[in-house]
Amino acid sequence: SSPGRAAGRPARPARPGRPAPHTAMLVTLGALGLGLDARAWRGAPGDLPPYPEMSLPELTSRGSNAVCFSGGGSRAYSAALGQMKALLDLGVIDNVRYLNGISGGAWAASVISYAPESYAATDSDLLGDVTPPEALNLTALNQLSPNARAAATIDFEAVLKKNAVFKGLAGGWQTAVGEIFLSAHGIDPAAYPAWKSESVKELLGRNPGLGEQKFLATRPGRPFPVIGVTLMGPAQSLPFEMSKRSYRMYEYTPLYAGTGVALNETYTEVGVFGSSIPINRQIGGFVEPWAAGAPDGAQTPLRPSGTLEVAAPGAMTFGAAVSASSYFVADPLAVVTRLSSLLTMRDPSWPVVLPGETPQGPPVGETPDQWVFGDGGILDNQNLLGMLQRRVENIVIFINTDVVLAPVEVWDPAERDPTMEEIDDSIPAYFGIEVDNATKAGFFMIRNTIFPRSDFVKVVRALQEAQAKGRGAVVTTPLTTVANPVWKIPAGVETKITWVYTARAREWEKQLPQEVAKLAVSHADPQGNNISALPEDGPLASFPFYKLAWYLTPIQANMLADFSGWVVKENKETLVAALGKQESRVLI
Repeated sequence: SSPGRAAGRPARPARPGRPAPHTAMLVTLGALGLGLDARAWRGAPGDLPPYPEMSLPELTSRGSNAVCFSGGGSRAYSAALGQMKALLDLGVIDNVRYLNGISGGAWAASVISYAPESYAATDSDLLGDVTPPEALNLTALNQLSPNARAAATIDFEAVLKKNAVFKGLAGGWQTAVGEIFLSAHGIDPAAYPAWKSESVKELLGRNPGLGEQKFLATRPGRPFPVIGVTLMGPAQSLPFEMSKRSYRMYEYTPLYAGTGVALNETYTEVGVFGSSIPINRQIGGFVEPWAAGAPDGAQTPLRPSGTLEVAAPGAMTFGAAVSASSYFVADPLAVVTRLSSLLTMRDPSWPVVLPGETPQGPPVGETPDQWVFGDGGILDNQNLLGMLQRRVENIVIFINTDVVLAPVEVWDPAERDPTMEEIDDSIPAYFGIEVDNATKAGFFMIRNTIFPRSDFVKVVRALQEAQAKGRGAVVTTPLTTVANPVWKIPAGVETKITWVYTARAREWEKQLPQEVAKLAVSHADPQGNNISALPEDGPLASFPFYKLAWYLTPIQANMLADFSGWVVKENKETLVAALGKQESRVLI
């Protein structure tokens, strides 16, 4: 077999809305009463469940730390590879508990977390090394990297179009993500994630019937990966009413998948003549990822043993989750037309039900609803809120955006709210500030308020000051939460957020060889006096703020990864202080 391929017969990728491979055999086993034993977790109604990873000593011994890679397609993917390699070089990753990825950040987090050592023995083999600016040269920059950087240079649109002809838009998207970002790195898109190889052995000991399935173990020493996907609503309510959307974050991890908070949610179906028809559904709870989206739902309520029975493995394979996390067209399609039912990513989803509960929706043991899934960035482009639900004390957020942070001379946050051209719109949403598109199709961040509005000025001013120094916009700000009942985060939770915002870096530009500087630095402002001046044309136009594109050229991908890694190393003291060893106050 090829390097990195899981041993044994390769599994076929699951089609959107279809059971995973071998389901037919296992459905038969379920019908005979030989069901599969899935671990599941539930809190009391309206509460978060316990987080299973907090029972793992190898994670609780680490600091209460998290790294979050934002969405942003191939731009975010390339930047995250350089940032992760720099963090590894700084020696802090061994103390990081969580690694979050949304959309393009999820592509990177998947490669970082699950690429097997048989594919890339070392982190340098996998991610490439961070080249300092003075050592950059056009010959090397224009070469296709023999590591994960190369994935950003593959024409995603071409792969999508080829597969969409027979699989539809959603199926073509899932195939493209699987081929470019997973299979190419030895990760089987049709497999299910697991924490360690020992976890797989334990799972198969409970469920010999899963022996035909493929499982992915994380690379040694990695933090606990969390992929964020938006759970949008039951497919029968398509198209969604803009003003009545009620989206939730669906987290996909090596131990569990689900939406966490157990509650009854009301969705709205638009009738033929425009009438609103309420659809009440219970959601919430976590289940092992191989059981998520089981086509026949849970066959039993949650048992005292912490397990429930399913008849077959679920449709939410690793490839399905990672592709859904980046399906940025999901919300615009879901709210525009009845044709959205043909274009959305749909899989079965069902709640974890406690004994004695009568769930709103299909009863336990019956065929569950098809649910619509979309880009995690629709809801929270960094999954900061998921980390605050876990009371993580130190969170480093990489905001790999295409929006230049306006300098204070252009926008003073103490004087007015920003526009969407002055700061990435996900940041104001945490402070209860709605910018132009926070509630338009494609975004649903109106319920993300978690910090006092008064602290917004402090955060932005600190980023503007750091950006002006020319070493990257990297700052740490202590913050205390306000109550957010939607996300079940109480007031008074203390945390430290280290914001790493994409910014022009004058000190990096000064060290570039002349041939590289001609391409990477604004001709109108070669001295770097105007932080908003970017390369006007050429192969690095708009660097480092590439607009969302289907793919990057080799020089674009390599430059962005090396630049992003340099910013991390240049701000070593801040990031080591954020992620290094420190005494943890509270564990939940």
